[in-house]
Amino acid sequence: MLALQQEKRAAYEYEKLSGDEPTRSVLFRSAATIAIEAGKYEEALEIAGAGLARRGPIVSELVSLVKDAEFRRNLRANNQRLSDETLRLSLDGCAVGFGFVPYQKFQHRIDALSKMIRRTFDRLDGVDFSDSVRSKETVKVFLGAPMAGSFAVDVRVGELQQTNFPWATGRVQTAEVLTEIVKGMRAFEDGNLSGLNNLIEDESYRRNFAELGRQIIPDGSDVTVVTLESSTRSHKRDLVRLKVSRKAMHTHTKTYSQNLSKNAEIVGVLRGARQPDDDSSFVEVLDEEGKFHKIRVAEELMADIVRPLWDKRVIASIFKKGSHWELEHMAPAESAD
Repeated sequence: MLALQQEKRAAYEYEKLSGDEPTRSVLFRSAATIAIEAGKYEEALEIAGAGLARRGPIVSELVSLVKDAEFRRNLRANNQRLSDETLRLSLDGCAVGFGFVPYQKFQHRIDALSKMIRRTFDRLDGVDFSDSVRSKETVKVFLGAPMAGSFAVDVRVGELQQTNFPWATGRVQTAEVLTEIVKGMRAFEDGNLSGLNNLIEDESYRRNFAELGRQIIPDGSDVTVVTLESSTRSHKRDLVRLKVSRKAMHTHTKTYSQNLSKNAEIVGVLRGARQPDDDSSFVEVLDEEGKFHKIRVAEELMADIVRPLWDKRVIASIFKKGSHWELEHMAPAESAD
């Protein structure tokens, strides 16, 4: 790469001729940065290391380049590359400080977003929902450092460069996935999720997206604004800013209990079915009066929504379907306001 060789030569020649700071360190920093962008990670380590051979005014920046080159070299050794596209998740509200947020308020949102990314890769790649755990083999989610002001992290995707997995066709691009997620989350802006019916045809994927989205949107008290912003290699940006909407928490797509009149809400501790031979699609909630409520859980809700809440206090919205109760929504009881 001509630009890399020219910048590298300039750095070494300047060091021989003069070596005055900060010009010397700046030239090595520039050359190492170009090497990283070109995927020449070993060369970047060599250049940044040469820049650190003498103590200059930008030591911390050169150290950061060394760490970045080592990180990317490790990714490549594991047959992965970090996507250029970014999805920024920002939180704001009375519980959000200058670069700080209660762990639980952040953790369940980033977990939901990570699952949403994997599921969207699979959906766009034509994988049946029942098989969509396959993306765990090919898609890894990485977080960038939090940013002060509100609380924001950059989410990027680690993709396999080459794969022997027959289902990983490589047709789906990260930019397409991130754009699709922002489009889907726009359905929560006015609390009317009917827009998901046109965006996501498959009922299982649609319901899964809706429930994961409910975990991401504001809780209405501690976190009052959630922003998702995607940016691509071509600098194209797409943004959705979600504000308080309790209506969204109780609105559902038309594919399930909309036309059923018998509904209930239970607060209690989520347990597994008590009988060993019970269908694995059933769970139980032990309410505050000591009564067990047996609830059937659809496949699209079990792994991503329900299982992570095991043994936790939850609020479950249920509806009667035939002879049993069916789960509509479930969330941690503390965040259900």
